[in-house]
Amino acid sequence: ALVIGIFLGGKLFSKAEDKMDADAKEEIVQSEEIVQDEETAQDEETAQDEENAEETKPAEEPAHRLEGPGFESAEEAAIAYVEALKAGNVEAMISTFAVETYVDHYNLAATYDRINSISFATTSQQFRPDDAYTRGVNLMRHIGALADVFGWQYAVLTGADLVELSLPIILNRSEYADGEGFLDAFMDPEWMEKLSEIEIHRCYDLLEFDSEIDEETFEMVNNSRITTYGCDEIKNMIVEFSYDGEDYYFATDVARYEDAWYLVNPGGLAGSWIGMSMSNGGIILQSEVG
Repeated sequence: ALVIGIFLGGKLFSKAEDKMDADAKEEIVQSEEIVQDEETAQDEETAQDEENAEETKPAEEPAHRLEGPGFESAEEAAIAYVEALKAGNVEAMISTFAVETYVDHYNLAATYDRINSISFATTSQQFRPDDAYTRGVNLMRHIGALADVFGWQYAVLTGADLVELSLPIILNRSEYADGEGFLDAFMDPEWMEKLSEIEIHRCYDLLEFDSEIDEETFEMVNNSRITTYGCDEIKNMIVEFSYDGEDYYFATDVARYEDAWYLVNPGGLAGSWIGMSMSNGGIILQSEVG
């Protein structure tokens, strides 16, 4: 009887073990299914998040930047611009300016605070660059402002009167037969050849140019511009060069953003000091400087 009891007990225990193993296996399978479902749900959620991020992120900046890498000094930047002008290379001229950097750092609110008014017509920056659209508008406005400068420079160097041309003109038929005749008189066909003969003589800071400048006043004015441009330092540079038998000055503000120097404002403080108007585009005959 003892043997039979042991045998039956063993059988019952064995069946109990088998049931426990089966239950354990079922539990494991169920756990694996739950984990798999959770991982699938997590993968789907991650994919949805990535899709949403792709839809809402601002447009990527084009691989080709309009500005160059910048220069090691303000002198190098100012001279590089005149060299690009000499080559007649507008793209190279633009690359000496802070373009994307200018737009991304420009403090529009500080400008309004400084001049105590708001006028979209007098600043190249119309918006805070809060998104791809407003940043893109600011970039185009900035390039448009530079195009105006390049046009004024053409006028100064060729003798075209763009101040007069900025107003509506009634063509004098006795002088110009038609629009083409007027443009032939206005344009200089030897412009590029004359540019190629530009000679650069010297580049210096405005404080070197005029030792009688009140440095404290100039520092105060430059500090306000540093706030506006969002840069780390500003220098007011003047380049002496000759073109078509005449001697000229090119004046510009040059700003440092971290370790790179860029042109930011042709004419600038140096131009104002030596008597330039906006329509000079930063270039003036030396003989016109008092």
